[in-house]
Amino acid sequence: MLLGLTNCLNNLYKFIMSLLKSRSLRLAASAKAVAFSMALLMPLTLLQVGCASIQFNSRYTSGIRHDPLPLKASVNVVLTPELRKEWEDRKGRIESIRQSFQDALKADLLENGPFTPNTAAPEARLVIKLREVKFTDTKLWVMMWFLAPLWLFAVPMTKLSLHIHAELEMKTAVSGDVLYFSDQSADCSMFQGVYYGHKDLSFGCAVKKITERMRDQMSMDRADIMAKVERMRPSPVAKPVVAEGDRPIAVVFQIQDMSGKFEGNLVAQLTEYLSAQVGQKLRYKVAPREQLRERLGATKKESYKQCYDRSCQIEMGKALAANKTVSTTLIRIGSNCVFNSTVIDLKTEAAELSASFSGKCDEDFLLVSLDEVVKILARGVK
Repeated sequence: MLLGLTNCLNNLYKFIMSLLKSRSLRLAASAKAVAFSMALLMPLTLLQVGCASIQFNSRYTSGIRHDPLPLKASVNVVLTPELRKEWEDRKGRIESIRQSFQDALKADLLENGPFTPNTAAPEARLVIKLREVKFTDTKLWVMMWFLAPLWLFAVPMTKLSLHIHAELEMKTAVSGDVLYFSDQSADCSMFQGVYYGHKDLSFGCAVKKITERMRDQMSMDRADIMAKVERMRPSPVAKPVVAEGDRPIAVVFQIQDMSGKFEGNLVAQLTEYLSAQVGQKLRYKVAPREQLRERLGATKKESYKQCYDRSCQIEMGKALAANKTVSTTLIRIGSNCVFNSTVIDLKTEAAELSASFSGKCDEDFLLVSLDEVVKILARGVK
């Protein structure tokens, strides 16, 4: 508020000085008429003339929505070296214009499209180079003869103008193919007088014109843009579809807790979880533990729980007409617990896959470690 009042007083001072030097003053009929006119002019000018100013930011909002493109792109607004040099003594102002331009455009794209601003994994990069940023603050005298006795033959006005010239270019992030290019300029101006034009003028006015043109053009060229994007995207590698009847049968044996740290109930639960993950991630058909007990008979129930050596597991897997066995141990080294898991091919009786993962020796982290072991095994499945 204090800055606005100072601006008003400064403009009032300039106006009065120009009035004192004007030819119309020398033509005034008498000093009394001049004093009368000045007495009326000063309060009106202070309250209504010269209070608007140029704001050095590019904030704007747009209500124009565009159909979204399946495209993520980073957004950066940069200054050319020439422009930086031109604004050397006003670095704070030009940086404010640049940064607010970038922030406002990201918010606009996120809300209204046509593409999504993203810096984590962008498929394209939009770079806007600001080449020219100019502004003028011009004092005018508009002749209004019917107001001559009051305004000394002229009404004071101020013209605020600004200009932005920018180069907009979007390229694919990987190959650098140009998806969009445009060289644009935009101007905005505002007159302020006694009874109008009291709002500030910001660079967001020109920025809004430039960005709306860009978004309109990109929406019209969406087919060409997406065709270029699709060409640069890697073709997805189709995973072979395994028929249900061709899925190997696996026996998942109970996890052997060699650390002795955890209760049998927890180990049993971890084994059940491992069985489900082997079926889901490795695409094996897993033989249920209950079915194993029934088929092996009562004499084998205990041996199933204690069957940890490889020969025993191979024998039991073959007895159940399985193709694979999955054996897992849990050991403790210092403060860490390590899961070691091995997949045995019963046809060759050799280890086909193996995985190991170390994590915190805490119940809350055991599932995390077990998940990592299954992920490692799944990457080796053909």
